[in-house]
Amino acid sequence: NTIPRINAAGAPAAVSLALSPTSIVANGTSKSTATATVTDTYGNKVTGQTVTMSANGPTVGAVTNLGDGTFTA
Repeated sequence: NTIPRINAAGAPAAVSLALSPTSIVANGTSKSTATATVTDTYGNKVTGQTVTMSANGPTVGAVTNLGDGTFTA
């Protein structure tokens, strides 16, 4: 018999942040999208979390929960 393996995410352990594009022209109109990913100790995405984003200087738009452990702003 084969026992199915179910990977359920554990408690949040880390948040990674990626920017796309990684650099922009400082002209007051260029934009970059920030994507935060919440993971557990084993790298599984953790859903049901709240993420806020801020920056020192530029305005950060509203954070959108994508429902899969990732958030964009």
